[in-house]
Amino acid sequence: DSDNAHANTIIVAHDDGTFAGYGHLTTDGALAEVGQAVGQGEAIALSGMSGPTDTPHLHFQVSPCVEMDTLACRSMPVTFRNTGANPSGLLRGRTYEALPYH
Repeated sequence: DSDNAHANTIIVAHDDGTFAGYGHLTTDGALAEVGQAVGQGEAIALSGMSGPTDTPHLHFQVSPCVEMDTLACRSMPVTFRNTGANPSGLLRGRTYEALPYH
């Protein structure tokens, strides 16, 4: 629901101390429980359009701290296996297709 004040979000803690945030999820779209261990390639939520957005999409970021919406906790560059390497991370305004995990 795009009228929500906040985007439904899941945060995953990684073994290396970083955190991944997945936002604008479908209302009640979490597939993982708080504290549940999840593995690479496992579905954790359903993407949607909650929060301040007018189009369905997934907001994804990796950060060194859990307070992702603060200036002190900047998003880190990431590259997916199905995209070309980019030292600055994914490019704003580009669309990236989610491919099946193998």
